[in-house]
Amino acid sequence: MWSSIRPPGQSSPRLTWPASSAPIPRQTTATTSSTASPTAPIPAHSSSPANAGPPSSRCGLNPSPDAPLVAGVDGAKGGWVVAVTTTEPGSPVAFSLRPSFADVWAQAQNQGVVAVGVDMPIGLPGQERRRSDVEARELLGPRRSSLFWTPPLCALNATDHAEANRLSRVETGRGLSIQAFHLLPKVREVRAVLTPEDLGPHAKPQAAEVHPETSFAVLAGQPMAASKRQPDGQAERLDALAPEFDNLDRAPPLLAGATLDDLLDAAAAAWTARRMAAGTATVLGEGDIDPTGFPMAIWA
Repeated sequence: MWSSIRPPGQSSPRLTWPASSAPIPRQTTATTSSTASPTAPIPAHSSSPANAGPPSSRCGLNPSPDAPLVAGVDGAKGGWVVAVTTTEPGSPVAFSLRPSFADVWAQAQNQGVVAVGVDMPIGLPGQERRRSDVEARELLGPRRSSLFWTPPLCALNATDHAEANRLSRVETGRGLSIQAFHLLPKVREVRAVLTPEDLGPHAKPQAAEVHPETSFAVLAGQPMAASKRQPDGQAERLDALAPEFDNLDRAPPLLAGATLDDLLDAAAAAWTARRMAAGTATVLGEGDIDPTGFPMAIWA
């Protein structure tokens, strides 16, 4: 149960799960376009209230109808890292590792979570590149290589890289990177659980695809300078997250089967889920739908 999660440094869980949650306000505008300059400054977003008080006064997750739960999910070697917080700016975040995406989604439904940001491609392109990938790479500028081109739908069920690469070349005229191929098992797992309706504006929970590096760029006002796997890059990401989660003033304890960058990516996805719930998220490639009906947008 997610009710067993506790934030870093908290000795026992203090979670009160809501019986019901308010509907998610519909996202109405996309704030980034494919014509944006890769080097143009990104407006920084800060959602921490000035009168939030010290961390000790807000040491537990206390969801309510006015501040329901949201979650960020990141694929990890040991399963799926889930970062749970509330819609209240500055509220703490709690981490857990789930064995399957089906388990993640069942818990989100059972516990009244209103928005879930998923760090995994969901809508897959046909012959052309996804507009959301193009826009995200433009926004990321020097960090664009952190976003792999999304595998085409034709390669979804390929059993090895050679087959996926061949199918991609036949359908799109382009090969498929080994990094993108390694995403496919998790992509299949997500698509086996979610339906296109789960990504719709009236879904509860509402799921959306996120890309943490894009979320970090929007959060910080510029792309991250260092790799998330380097100490400097991890410190940089913690600095960006600390004002948004009052218990991330230091690195959270690691989970078996996950790395620190997995946890930070999940927290960035949870920050985006907050913005989804508030109707303030940036949506790249908004309105684009894949051949099976799944949206191909990236939210940040």
